[in-house]
Amino acid sequence: MAPIGLYSNKYKSLEEIPDGAQIAVPNDPSNWGRALMLLQEAGFLTVTDDFDGNGGADRIKDNPKNLEIVPVDGATTPRVMEDTAGAIINNGVAVEAGLLLKDALIHESKTAIPFVNTIVARSEDADNETLKEIVEIYQTQETADFISETYNGNYIPVILTADEIKNWKEAYVSK
Repeated sequence: MAPIGLYSNKYKSLEEIPDGAQIAVPNDPSNWGRALMLLQEAGFLTVTDDFDGNGGADRIKDNPKNLEIVPVDGATTPRVMEDTAGAIINNGVAVEAGLLLKDALIHESKTAIPFVNTIVARSEDADNETLKEIVEIYQTQETADFISETYNGNYIPVILTADEIKNWKEAYVSK
């Protein structure tokens, strides 16, 4: 998993972010939705009951801290941290900017299920032994350790069943 995170140059914890603060979010539809879910996971806002993982500010149901959500081009999110309380930054952009996931105030967990990298095959290859071996190797602790060590913890090894991926909305959509 390559989780998005909320990074800040000004604050060291979520609790320090003041009411009315500006939070920059990537403005593309997919990452807008991910940002909203992360802000909900942080306890900063609640998304609408019909939220399906997509959308922008119109999907905010409740914003008790009166945060100003500022949509910006995703590639610029690290640069706007100086002008905002924090920025939600896509993992790849964060890595390029020299940010480490461990430094995020919060990062995606179960809300990232729809964005987990998966190994898939055509239905006619469902019983292909070579593909099954690849999946088995990919899901070993040795591979998980390699990913964690090689990418300095910026990517999180995740093992999910097909059913968990199919039922991603249980973790993603507000209840």
